[in-house]
Amino acid sequence: MKTVVNALGKAPRDSLDAHEILDAGTRHGLQAAELPQRPFQAVLVTSGNAVRALSAHRRREALIDVPLLAVGDHTAHEAEQAGFAKARSAGGAFEDLAALAAAELDPGAGPLLYAAGEVRSGDLAGRLAGLGFDVETIVTYRAEARPRLAHAAAEALRRNQVDG
Repeated sequence: MKTVVNALGKAPRDSLDAHEILDAGTRHGLQAAELPQRPFQAVLVTSGNAVRALSAHRRREALIDVPLLAVGDHTAHEAEQAGFAKARSAGGAFEDLAALAAAELDPGAGPLLYAAGEVRSGDLAGRLAGLGFDVETIVTYRAEARPRLAHAAAEALRRNQVDG
């Protein structure tokens, strides 16, 4: 088994089964974001960190039966494991999630809840708002740099056992 040091906070999709993934450079501070009181037609997530934050939230039951659209298969699977029975994968990229939401949801059927990290790589809410959707974004986690590599990652590097 090869070891992959993960400095970006997510595992390479093609290496989940064949490699041991070591978290090297980030930690995720989950936040107790306040959930709006209104009902949502769907929840959008772009990371497993958002799924973990929602599943641990004190108002989890308000969202558990709402359709959840996840950016990729791994995140959708994590949502299913956390009890979100209506979780679906968009196929793996930000653009895929925006396209799935636009194709399958109705701007007139109610707002969307986007559970996101503090730093986002794209403007999912803006893209969907441009299509007429009411999107409420809540920050559910923050990625923070560690002051040094995790011990297991540093050891794997020291022993030259890293691939990737």
